[in-house]
Amino acid sequence: MAFITQSSVDSNAGEMGGKYRLQFTYRYELEGVTYHNSGRYMRDGETPQRVKGNLYEFTEAHPAGDSIRVYFNPQVHEEASTQVGFIWLHWILVGLVISFTYLAIKLLFFPSTVKSRWSK
Repeated sequence: MAFITQSSVDSNAGEMGGKYRLQFTYRYELEGVTYHNSGRYMRDGETPQRVKGNLYEFTEAHPAGDSIRVYFNPQVHEEASTQVGFIWLHWILVGLVISFTYLAIKLLFFPSTVKSRWSK
C-alpha cells in the first residue's frame, strides 16, 4: 500500500501552456526501504494533455494523504504503477501493427489478390 503525497492538476502545463498535467506523487515502503514515485503509469510519469479528461476526477478520487494500491516491478523496486494493463494508446498501436502486418503479408505472398486503381 502506498500513501499519496501530492494530487493536483497543473492547468498551465506544456511549453506554451494551455495543457493539463497530473501532479501525482506517492511513497511506498518495501523491505524497509521507502520509495517515491510519480504519475499513474510505470516510468512514463504524466505527459501534458490538451483536454482535462479524467485528471480532475482522478485527483478527487485520490486526494493527498489517502492510500492507494501500487504495483511494483519485483526486479526494480523503484518502478511502480498505480494502474496495470494497456492504456488506450497501446491498443491503437497494437491495432496498427496488426493491420500493417496483414497488408505486408498479403502484398508479399498474395499480390494477385490485391486490387489497384491503376491496373486494368
